Amino acid sequence: MWLWAFGFAVSVGAPTEKRCGWLGTHAAFAELEDADGAWNLWTMGGHLAEGELVEPQESIDSSPRDRRSCGCIEGTFERSTLRVLAIVRHEPLPLARCEADPALKQFRPPESVIETRCGWYDYDPGSSTVSPSAFLKDKDKSWSLWELGNLAWPPIPDAGELGDRKYVGCLCMKGAFRGDDVVELRDYTWKEAQQCSADRQLDRWKLP
Repeated sequence: MWLWAFGFAVSVGAPTEKRCGWLGTHAAFAELEDADGAWNLWTMGGHLAEGELVEPQESIDSSPRDRRSCGCIEGTFERSTLRVLAIVRHEPLPLARCEADPALKQFRPPESVIETRCGWYDYDPGSSTVSPSAFLKDKDKSWSLWELGNLAWPPIPDAGELGDRKYVGCLCMKGAFRGDDVVELRDYTWKEAQQCSADRQLDRWKLP
């Protein structure tokens, strides 16, 4: 269930209003975007609105970390900072309502094209202060796997011997690639490192 219960108090008797638009949840923040702007609901380590959001009727999932739905929020809004202070009522709406509103931006992502790309898989386990990262570096660019979530990353061969060290291997991935990200992973195959080393199109990465 898509439920947020926030605990910051607001002024008693503050005027309420109703705003409708796109509700977006991302890795580090959430917002309601209407014709007047993007109203912040919460930011990781920062602002938290008081109240609850309920399960949307339907949503556009660009990735596991990027979801948009359509709805109205009745509550208290701080215009000077574009923040939602309190949610009195959340009314989910069909996506068609927001898609038909010319005052709103449109976010439906293009259809994914499934393709296979091969290159160096560059993995860093991170540390106590740095998040882990993973990239597929092929002939075109360095593709980040961040949008997949680290639980969906291809498991490292002999990971038990890796410890806190970085890992570089030769990998073919079948999935959807958009922007600079791998947004869907359907299958993968590990290759011998010599295959990537012999590929002159990968020389730009200067990896083993």
